[in-house]
Amino acid sequence: MDDRWMKILDILACPYCNKSKFEVINLQSKDTVDDKVLICRYCTNIFISQNGIISLLKSELCDIERESAFLERYKGKLPQRSVERRLDSFELARSMNDEKDWILSEKYFWDKKKYSDTIFVGPEYNWNRYDVRNKHLLRYLKNKVRATTILDVGCGNASTVYHHLNPQELGYTLVCADISFNALLKAQKIHPGAIFIQCDAGKLPFISGALDVILEFGTLHHLPQKDNALVSHLFCLKDGGYLAFHEPINRRRALLSSYKFFAKMTSEQSDHNEWIDEQRTLRLLEKHGKIINKHLEYSPLRSWLVHFFVDRLCWNNKYIHFMYVTIDQFVIHSVGRLWNRMDGNSLLVLFQKSGN
Repeated sequence: MDDRWMKILDILACPYCNKSKFEVINLQSKDTVDDKVLICRYCTNIFISQNGIISLLKSELCDIERESAFLERYKGKLPQRSVERRLDSFELARSMNDEKDWILSEKYFWDKKKYSDTIFVGPEYNWNRYDVRNKHLLRYLKNKVRATTILDVGCGNASTVYHHLNPQELGYTLVCADISFNALLKAQKIHPGAIFIQCDAGKLPFISGALDVILEFGTLHHLPQKDNALVSHLFCLKDGGYLAFHEPINRRRALLSSYKFFAKMTSEQSDHNEWIDEQRTLRLLEKHGKIINKHLEYSPLRSWLVHFFVDRLCWNNKYIHFMYVTIDQFVIHSVGRLWNRMDGNSLLVLFQKSGN
């Protein structure tokens, strides 16, 4: 077992009993050499690791067919009681699962619609998102992350980290976490040295104080209990550790949405593409530490400009980006202060947890 696995096992927590002590069983077949299972030594629940991705989900959120097939394949090499209990829980979950369930529907959206094609085509640079995250969040962290452990929550294909906080260049351990197995397969293509964990972002499977840095890019607003999720993330953060996020803070109706041309300028979104409460979130963070940087962006005018130049004309370059960011900030700091419907609706925050 390599050093990455040894390091991650020390900080993982069982999603059932929240304790941290796993037995690891290495499995091997003619088709694969890296399959493993983790068995919690306290509650004896069993979890699989397939294609280098550790699945730490409760049964009702699992990829039931994939995990059942995995356990059936290795049934003779694993503790019978743990395997049978897990398979029985899958049967119960099948009978109870409802596609309208919040987390399950989110999982379906990302796994089936957004990341169903796992063929990697290259980390295209998205000026509209990556550049602002680098400027207001990641640039500050670059000199502080060597020999640390960073968690990218709801990582998707983890392209922001690839471009601006690359672990191969900066010498830290990257842990990519997502509820979508297919998203993690994509992230593996550009981060071959990372640890990949399929889990529920609403309750991360880590012990207290396990992580030096937590990154959340468009994740928190998709969770059903946002405040509780944020508190659980702070629980996993070390004293003095950093949390950086980029989230929408409202869903004001676009001023020109009644016009067909503008109304059609929307991308497919999940059913739970919501927002976080800015003031409540900032107050919660201030109870646990200090806010190092806060940046408001994305007026309605910027939305229109991005849809027109980037989505419609496919002009994705630094010059167009500079133009709409400059206009965006002018609108927010002028008209937006007088009329809240022209204010920004996207928030970037860099936070440091209090030390002892």
